[in-house]
Amino acid sequence: MSGILRANGVCKYFGGLKAVENVDMEIARGDIFGIIGPNGAGKTTFFNICTGIYGPTKGSVYLEEEEITGLSPDKVAAKGMARTFQNIQLFKYLTVRDNVKIGFHLHTKTRLLDAILHTKAYQQDEKMIQEASEAILERVGLIQYRDSMAGMLPYGIQRKVEIARALAIEPKLLLLDEPAAGLDPEGRDDILSEVKEYHKKTGTTVLLVSHSMEDIAKYANRVLVMSNKKIAMYDTVEKVFARAPELLELGLSVPQVTKIFLKLREMGVDVPADVYTIPYAVKTLLEAKRRRDAGESLVLPRSAARKGGAV
Repeated sequence: MSGILRANGVCKYFGGLKAVENVDMEIARGDIFGIIGPNGAGKTTFFNICTGIYGPTKGSVYLEEEEITGLSPDKVAAKGMARTFQNIQLFKYLTVRDNVKIGFHLHTKTRLLDAILHTKAYQQDEKMIQEASEAILERVGLIQYRDSMAGMLPYGIQRKVEIARALAIEPKLLLLDEPAAGLDPEGRDDILSEVKEYHKKTGTTVLLVSHSMEDIAKYANRVLVMSNKKIAMYDTVEKVFARAPELLELGLSVPQVTKIFLKLREMGVDVPADVYTIPYAVKTLLEAKRRRDAGESLVLPRSAARKGGAV
């Protein structure tokens, strides 16, 4: 697949403070691409460079091979890149429907004068936006909140409204900055499963920034791990989680199920080190049972066990 977003040698300094150092990466069209790292690793700064909030000190950013380095956020959005924010940025005193309608105004052809004169073109645009906004709210399960003031809704619903507004841009690339921050596990799964379903139906490329390894393991297919302002790992999710001991050394948590399998390996049980989701764990344990029932040994060589599972 061809790349939709590419960064070449991106660096960012604030005075003498290094925020991002020499990031090279490419996101393939149709991926759910995860960026993970401890607090202060540089992931949000890099995200903001991609969306035009910051210009890089050095390096360049391309969207579909068109350079967008240094473009303002509105111009980046007009080229098909939509984002959410780690701290919710809704218009709290507008309804949910009106918040989503704002996203659609990037696609309208009418001008301020049309709105003042209430021209036929303006009326047609407004009808289209109204119908499209309700379709998105229906898709993400918010239609019942369409007339509610956004700022009066529960935190998890506000998160969904912000994603719905980003979808209104009809993005080629959807960038989500900690979209499930502050939510309990059920709320996180609710939000991210909606994103996954949207991705499945539309094929839209998604860039997901998260501090949660559980989220990245469950929803991403490629991962960039940032540490100390630069890239520490950059690979498929399977290959990254196969290096779970290194992730722990970087100060990152790994999914609980991964910790369990690493512990089993330390105890000398011959199971893989790259188990990172519950379905994969179930499959692995069933395979281990099959091997045991067939009389095969499940004892791991001592050298592999001492390495904490790195074979």
